[in-house]
Amino acid sequence: MGVGLLTKTLVRDYVTRVWAVARLRTNAGGRLCPVCRGPMVEVASLPDYASPVLDVCRRCHLLWFDPREFEQVPAISQVPQPAAPRPTLTEGTSPTPLPSAAVELLAVQRAQTDAARFDRAHGHAGPEMWWQWIPGLMGLPIEVGSRVAVAPWATRLLAAVIAVVSIVALADLRRAVELFGLIPAQVDRYFGLTLVTSFFLHGGLMHLAGNLYYLLLFGDNVEDYLGPRRFLLLVTLAALVGTIAHVAFDPRSDVPVIGASGGISGLVAFYGFTFPQAKMTFLIWFRWVRVPAYAFLAFWLVLQALTAWQQISGLTSVSALAHLGGAAVGIWFWLIWRNGPKSRQNV
Repeated sequence: MGVGLLTKTLVRDYVTRVWAVARLRTNAGGRLCPVCRGPMVEVASLPDYASPVLDVCRRCHLLWFDPREFEQVPAISQVPQPAAPRPTLTEGTSPTPLPSAAVELLAVQRAQTDAARFDRAHGHAGPEMWWQWIPGLMGLPIEVGSRVAVAPWATRLLAAVIAVVSIVALADLRRAVELFGLIPAQVDRYFGLTLVTSFFLHGGLMHLAGNLYYLLLFGDNVEDYLGPRRFLLLVTLAALVGTIAHVAFDPRSDVPVIGASGGISGLVAFYGFTFPQAKMTFLIWFRWVRVPAYAFLAFWLVLQALTAWQQISGLTSVSALAHLGGAAVGIWFWLIWRNGPKSRQNV
């Protein structure tokens, strides 16, 4: 049930404390949320309340009860409510019950609405850890209340390889770009190898740090959802398609392109479609503003489309075409696996 809805049926102090404990947990339990397939946290009995161990999904703002557990939690004493007036039926009509799917959809929407109200009233929009102020001050998004069930070793390994190669190349960046950057007019250099090598090069420390941040921010959840092999396949295909989009439409065929943002854009798009209710927070005019992931993705896609128009006109050095190409692959992967991988054993 939704956190907001539970505050109307259970003791508010109990629900508030369960939610507060869940938000502070650093380790996720073994169960996955039936809605978003993300890892949930377990909240045991609280002081002053004798209650069962509950599974809490911080992404969906839902508490899950096993059979007969709901009866064990502290409920508000029921107050008799006046009977609702019976609907007036016209001649020849009869009440038609809603299909079960429609009833479930209405319940989910109500729970999400109540959860949003609860989060505004009891949550805080700021980051959970002090170091998140650093990217926040740089205008980067902060992920709120998200944990993974398994260590994202593929994400971390990929980030480490990108960091090492880029830092080594920075010692003589011009030479590295001339040798291993992708030049659209010479895409067949080294039998097309620059399609791969350009992914690991970056134009400076800020370019590198920004891409690594987005990779680590979104990559761990995507890897946790897809598994390491499908995660790496997504990044690879997104990088290749993004590079092809740049080669096909950028008017400056003699200017080399470098960077991992095409592959990372695939992760951003997949994350936004797979976890639309995940919370992101931004520091805007010294005030933290929290938005759902779908809103962030929509803004990001519009920004990339506008930048791509500038790129085609030769007005920017940012390859938004590569970003959009990578995002298209992320959306394609979501269409294939939006109901979750069939089996983790196959990953």
